[in-house]
Amino acid sequence: MQDAEDFVRRRRYPDLLVAFDVDLEAHKANNGYIIAEQGKPPDFVLEVASQSTGRVDVGPKREDYEWFGIREYWRFDETGAFHGVRLAGDQLVDERYEPIEIAEHDGGSLRGYSAVLDVELQWRDGRLGWLDPSTGRHIPTFLDERAQLGAERARADRAEARLRQLEEELRRRP
Repeated sequence: MQDAEDFVRRRRYPDLLVAFDVDLEAHKANNGYIIAEQGKPPDFVLEVASQSTGRVDVGPKREDYEWFGIREYWRFDETGAFHGVRLAGDQLVDERYEPIEIAEHDGGSLRGYSAVLDVELQWRDGRLGWLDPSTGRHIPTFLDERAQLGAERARADRAEARLRQLEEELRRRP
């Protein structure tokens, strides 16, 4: 473990962070989240595995995030090849990380509960998803919403075309 000065100089750029009750203007001014400026660490951090970062995600970053006091640290690995597991999470308990239980569900999906976000993170078929813990239903992403909107527009376009066709048929009747 390095000394405190080394940690102060260390920079970490997580793939996803969530921080509640922060100064948004400081974030915008710094073009990023700086713990010293905010006066608190992020509440939730997620790292997505890659060949170049996998080893760092499960070792040095985990140690740093624990030292910084980040309440939950999650790791997602599409294949399990870089983190050694597909989904893992740690929660801060008495200033130390303890593993969050990851359960296997139907079809081999993996799920773990984030108390910080009050959601379940799910690994399924190589993809990360978010579930509402009260219903077990998928929480749509921006891309899900966009796809649904596109499908609704296509249905509306077909309905309008059919309506125009029927109106034309009515006009032609004697």
